[in-house]
Amino acid sequence: MRQVDRNVLDAAKAGNEDDVRKYLEEGANVNVHDDTYGSQCKRTTYRGVRAGWRKQVKKHTNASPPGNVSLNPPSPSMPSVNLGVINAQSVGSKSAVLVDSILDHKFDLVAITETWLKPDDSTADFTPDGYTFTHIPRVSKRGGEVGLLFRSNMNIAMHTFDQLKSFESIHCEISDISQSLRLVIIYRPQKKSTGCSFNDFINDFHTLMDFYVLHKSSLIITGDFNIHMDVPDDPETIQFVDVLSSYELLQHVTEPTHYLGHMLDLVISREGESILAHTKVKERFSDHFVLACKLNMNRPPTLKKIITTRHLKAINITDFCSDFCSSAFSTNLSEITDMSHLVDQYNKSLTDIFNMHAPAKTRTVIIRPFSPWYNDEIREAKHKRRQLEKKWRHSKLEIDRQLYSEQRQFVIGLMCNAKINFYSALINESANDQKQMFKTFDKLLHRSKDSPLPKSSSDEALANRFSDYFIKKIKTIRDLFPPTVTSTCIDVSTNICLDHFTLITEDESGSVPAVLKEAHVRPLLKKSGLDQDDLKNYRPVSNLPWISKLIERVVSARISDFQERNQLQECYQSAYKKRHSVETALLRVQSDILSALNSGDICALILLDLSAAFDTVDSEILLKRLHDYIGLSGTALSWAKSYLSDRSQRVVIGNAMSEPCSLEFGLPQDRCWGRSGLQFTLIQLVT
Repeated sequence: MRQVDRNVLDAAKAGNEDDVRKYLEEGANVNVHDDTYGSQCKRTTYRGVRAGWRKQVKKHTNASPPGNVSLNPPSPSMPSVNLGVINAQSVGSKSAVLVDSILDHKFDLVAITETWLKPDDSTADFTPDGYTFTHIPRVSKRGGEVGLLFRSNMNIAMHTFDQLKSFESIHCEISDISQSLRLVIIYRPQKKSTGCSFNDFINDFHTLMDFYVLHKSSLIITGDFNIHMDVPDDPETIQFVDVLSSYELLQHVTEPTHYLGHMLDLVISREGESILAHTKVKERFSDHFVLACKLNMNRPPTLKKIITTRHLKAINITDFCSDFCSSAFSTNLSEITDMSHLVDQYNKSLTDIFNMHAPAKTRTVIIRPFSPWYNDEIREAKHKRRQLEKKWRHSKLEIDRQLYSEQRQFVIGLMCNAKINFYSALINESANDQKQMFKTFDKLLHRSKDSPLPKSSSDEALANRFSDYFIKKIKTIRDLFPPTVTSTCIDVSTNICLDHFTLITEDESGSVPAVLKEAHVRPLLKKSGLDQDDLKNYRPVSNLPWISKLIERVVSARISDFQERNQLQECYQSAYKKRHSVETALLRVQSDILSALNSGDICALILLDLSAAFDTVDSEILLKRLHDYIGLSGTALSWAKSYLSDRSQRVVIGNAMSEPCSLEFGLPQDRCWGRSGLQFTLIQLVT
């Protein structure tokens, strides 16, 4: 080996970046097979130095070399995984800054300490599109806590670990095609928060490492340890370094991570493992600085989504109506006598014309997280902040630190104001458009129409699983019902009856085609954060054909008018009733309670919650009470019987549907049957 080659390796081992650069610029030929200095190294030319360090030398000391010298450089042909480590000190109040930091550094994983989240706090505001957030909140009090934010298409499995007293932790396993990594995120609070001494922490850390010492996967432990690693003579530092050495662990952070100059946030891995490429200290986020790490793992592919769109604004209404009038449905209308065939012909003709005027186009889009309020002023302010930060790091002067801090606060204020102004403008623009207003609030509250679904081999298999579960759930609840008891209903006068619905039951048979009674059900997660693999955490959302909903509105109007004319409305009902709402119900309850208390009476409030109330209604009982209480008869009663019988449903997952299932019980959850059905079914409770 030439002397200049030996000089390069010795300089790299000593962490002397300037000497390494000088020797490489002289054209050192590094080509050795010496286990003392690591794996085989290839020649680095001056051209390679100009383009970036094409080859780095493996480091064998307990700390990574300064600057750009990497421990284990990633393969140039395979993008690396970007890991960020952030002590947030309340992610809720810094959501805009957190999202901006994630997008700036293109983090695939973010280990967050001190999230300061409660179990019921929303996490959508700081979770960019295409990312997932998981955390372990404190139950007893606010503060602390650890969390992990990661790309949704990464193969990550969360693991449980008994929480130790001296620190909080979260454990996960990250896998790619060729390897797996165990990532442990730790936050060690001060003694006054936990009551645990440093010796308690050391004992707990021993317990943690005894669990992982024989684990085959690579290991990275990171987080806020609250140990002054920048003070080598500190007794706690000496004790912790000895523990790391006993388990053959390396600590890779070499610069202060706290604004007071202390090194509190650490990144630890095993000796000899090549999982960590390098670790760098970036901009200040809270009292702590951001750590950016590169992992020698295959970066997940770009998240894509297949969407189907129609250009509805391009439809010419005149041409559309003309084509419909000349369709097979319109020309053969007088020849079609069967109602079911008529509806089928209508649906077919309308669908064909719709596809002709606004054909469905399917395309694949890349999901790119972005901040819609980001503007040029923020970009320029961030550029100036970075310049002041570099100047302060180089000079270490107090005046430069103050200038950097002022610019940092200015950038944070710009982001917050830009976000407020952006959403305020959206709300003002949609003030006269209720539909657009709801869309704006959905964006503001991060309410997505796409609900997470359980893992399954195929959409069709999952649809059938949901279908079987929903049917079985109703049967289980119905089995708990006591035998039907015949009771006396309130009979109306014989001269008051509703025997037909105008414009609905001109057909004397009063029948409803089967196609109008088949519902498409989509499972919806009841609440974000619930276990998405447990089917009981989903509610069925039923969608009926548009014509069916239109007919229901007409029936609802007819029944409502009939009740008002004959004074048959329930006086205590507030739901599904004009000029009534939850507010009127609460006011009535409050008034009755205050009146009872003023009279010296004992007052008790009984609240009744019915599980799957709409889905368990017996249609036969409902029809009888509609006849006995409201006077529904003749063709109107025949229509109601046809509409409520022989119903079916299919569960829809993506483009797949389950097999049709017949519904023995239940009624549509619409305005008409919601108001009339449950009212007449429960009328016996108040009579």
